[in-house]
Amino acid sequence: MPNIDLSNITSIQPTHLRLLQSIEQAMKNHDFAPLTLINQISNIQNIHNTLSDLCKCGLIAHVGGTADGYQLTFLGFDYLAISVLRNRKIIDLPLRKIGVGKEAEVWICSDFENRKVALKLHKLGLNSFKNARTLRNYSDKNIQWWKMSQLAAVREFGFGKALFQRGMDVVQMLDQCRHCVVMELCSGVQMSRLRGLNVDQARYLGARVYKMMIQMMGFSVIHGDCNEYNVIVEVEGEDFEFEEIECEEGLENYQSDSIANKIAHQHNAQLDSQQFQSDLQNQSTLPIDSYEDIIQSYENTKINIFKSIKLIDFPQLIQLTDDDAEYQFNRDVESFEGFLNRRFKTELSFPRFADIQKCEIINSFQTSEKFARLVKMQILDEEVKNEVEESQNQIAGSKMLLKVRKVDLKTAAKQQMQRVNQKRNQSKRMEKGQNKSNRDRYGGDGEY
Repeated sequence: MPNIDLSNITSIQPTHLRLLQSIEQAMKNHDFAPLTLINQISNIQNIHNTLSDLCKCGLIAHVGGTADGYQLTFLGFDYLAISVLRNRKIIDLPLRKIGVGKEAEVWICSDFENRKVALKLHKLGLNSFKNARTLRNYSDKNIQWWKMSQLAAVREFGFGKALFQRGMDVVQMLDQCRHCVVMELCSGVQMSRLRGLNVDQARYLGARVYKMMIQMMGFSVIHGDCNEYNVIVEVEGEDFEFEEIECEEGLENYQSDSIANKIAHQHNAQLDSQQFQSDLQNQSTLPIDSYEDIIQSYENTKINIFKSIKLIDFPQLIQLTDDDAEYQFNRDVESFEGFLNRRFKTELSFPRFADIQKCEIINSFQTSEKFARLVKMQILDEEVKNEVEESQNQIAGSKMLLKVRKVDLKTAAKQQMQRVNQKRNQSKRMEKGQNKSNRDRYGGDGEY
């Protein structure tokens, strides 16, 4: 995944941003923006010089051949989003890259109060994630790369914010613009990087992650990608400093010896087994009998060394009623369960989807883009429940959203009658025109 070159972002002029926005607007209905349309939208003098500057910086690409036009690059899309976030006083400038994945890259940023936040840039159009159109329920299979990344960011921000408001242990979402999501910076590590846990600690960690999956089922959603790379763990007494990623490898290939050596000696807190069992019993979807052996093994044992355990990555959330819900849930359980069993020899075996007792939905939660946009606009849950249509489990462009139009029967009947009369009059005109043509050709009454 290419690095972001932000060396020119502080010197970019309003004219350049205006031209980038014009190209972005023109690409909503075109694979590339024709020069005449760019000139018409932007209304900039000396547009060729400005286009040349943007091409030299790699913010746009020229499309030659039979047509003359320009395309917005991912770097240009980054400039547009980061410029807006800077104008909103959300972030200043990205400091360094700390994570690279197949879908996105994560940067540490500082805001204007000198606090550290995380900036996630979705890059679903790159070669590393070209199958996004087929692997996920996009209603438009020909959706453009920039729109696909933008919709993924909208879903992540909206779903993450809704889960946080419902008390889930997830990262707090701060703002979103285009394909960028600004969120709190978790001072922890991915679960895949943990070393030195004993069996009890690993079993407790697995139980906590499984409990969060059950909580999400109570909200009628399935995570869809809950594995060791999407769980952030913060250890008591461990200060973690993020290091810049220089290579094109993911965080899963990076190891921290300091954390691996210290985790084995962290026994700072006493687990309250009765409280943990009470929390599990509050989740009516969970067969408690399956946890008795795990919970009893925690009694009188100092194993809770985790300050926080949080889930990340939410664009792929699906509805509990989806056809793939059982497959996705079981795959998530097998993923983090298999990781703990392989690395820490825990021999965990959590209940699968078919073994879980279904219960009434706790809160209305829809895995649709409309729900995510309404959450972003901070609409209350009661209003969301009334406004959001039944989920279709699809990412759709704004022009393709389903619109529920309430029309009374009298108006519907009147409209139907108008359509019938219109077709009848059209048939009469065509028949009359045909007869006139025959009379002109053969004379008489038009028959021959």
